[in-house]
Amino acid sequence: MKRKNQIRLPNGCWCSPLTVHPKNWEKGGEKSLKEKWYISYRFYDPKRVDKQGNLIPKQVILKGMNELFTHRERTKATKMIIESELTILVEQGFNPITQEFKPDTEYEAILSPSTRLYKALAKSAETIDVAPTTRAEVKGVVKYATKSIFSLKLTGLEVGETRIKHIRAILDNCANIKEVWNNNQFNVYRKCLNMLFVELIEQGAIEHNPAREIKKRKWTERLKAGIPSYERRRIDEHLRKKKLTSFRLFIRILFSTGARITELMDVQRNVVDLANQTYVVTIKKGKSYKQVKKTITNHSLRYWKLLCKTAQPNDYIFSEGLVPGSKKIRTDQIKRRWATHVQSEKYGINTKHTIYELKHTHTTEVVTNNSDEHAAALNSHSSLKLVHSVYDRLHDQRKHEELKKVRVSFI
Repeated sequence: MKRKNQIRLPNGCWCSPLTVHPKNWEKGGEKSLKEKWYISYRFYDPKRVDKQGNLIPKQVILKGMNELFTHRERTKATKMIIESELTILVEQGFNPITQEFKPDTEYEAILSPSTRLYKALAKSAETIDVAPTTRAEVKGVVKYATKSIFSLKLTGLEVGETRIKHIRAILDNCANIKEVWNNNQFNVYRKCLNMLFVELIEQGAIEHNPAREIKKRKWTERLKAGIPSYERRRIDEHLRKKKLTSFRLFIRILFSTGARITELMDVQRNVVDLANQTYVVTIKKGKSYKQVKKTITNHSLRYWKLLCKTAQPNDYIFSEGLVPGSKKIRTDQIKRRWATHVQSEKYGINTKHTIYELKHTHTTEVVTNNSDEHAAALNSHSSLKLVHSVYDRLHDQRKHEELKKVRVSFI
């Protein structure tokens, strides 16, 4: 049932008015700065209903103004965020549930220098030849870049007229739109925009790449020690008690393989050879894809046998419910399960470790107990450099211990 004061949107969707917390945000002065500000509204999509046919609204929370410490600045930023959000909702048909924009009937069959920048970026995100996970990341960047473009009132900017200063302004303005924005985020957005402009150059929409000329920002990555065995036991026991058997089995296989989540999501029964303890994955990195045969260790063989026992030849090993089935599921479903059942304070055990650290931890322990050559082979790396620099969390410590034994006498 549609609500009073609803805002009608494209594709039959609608939303409630955008409200700000605290209520006295405009007139509260400096006292209101003691609270965390946020904008909220409910989004309704007629296609999103439960089994009884009832609408399932999405509660949308917008932040990004709390980094400002004067009432005037925070109020101005809040109004800017509201205006930007309404613009992409009403004019661009943005759907916060699907994270997609309304198909634009004004798109040219072939992009040209006169195409609006925000339209060209969206079109480029659809046509660029990248892996599905990269495309999802790029689309997320386009979403906030578009918000920034509308916030800066650059909607009339044509892609052929786009210069370095425009891209720099769009990136800098993301700090006023996103709740989390740091030098690492800046570099990720720069990287994605760089890829999009390479695509636009090939399509003849622009002759230069303004994103490429923007310098990367310095970023200090925190040291990660991996997930120790006692923490893994705690996670495993928690999943057992919650009777999350399928997810528990997936976690064990993920840890033992050295594979990426996206690779495991693609594995079908017909590429698993239990007799020879191998399975085939397609590695999607860089500009080319390649199939590689990966090893099923003796320790993890029993897990694979459990899954393959009920799988049909063309079934995905991890389908709906993380059991064999004909439907391929998205990688983000795994991340959501980890966030809900492991990291969540309400449902999980509230660990700070991410699911990706399992891969790094496994590699580290393979190097410790076997060799770096074994780790490289399990991870399908032709060079030891990546194992040393990225995946082996104790590489520097091992090198440190070796250096301590160096004997160079002064006399």
